[in-house]
Amino acid sequence: LKENEPELYHRATRFYECTDWLMYKLTGQYTASINCASVRWYYNSQEGGYPVDFYQTIGLEDLVEKLPARVRRSALITPPAPKTCPISWHKVRM
Repeated sequence: LKENEPELYHRATRFYECTDWLMYKLTGQYTASINCASVRWYYNSQEGGYPVDFYQTIGLEDLVEKLPARVRRSALITPPAPKTCPISWHKVRM
């Protein structure tokens, strides 16, 4: 994206995996699941999180600031306030 659509890449403020985007829409919280963060973004909590040096090496030094800062270890997060989410929380089964 950065190479082929640089304007779009630079305008993007966040990058989501589809499951994390859905969780954001349900809760209003910008988080990543540990599964997506570790498999897709090489997140490693034992080594401090995202591999900043790796992203610098491949020319994506600004990517980390666009990734979720909070990585959750489970699917359980705080239910949203009613005004945050247009979908009724009790009707969603995960």
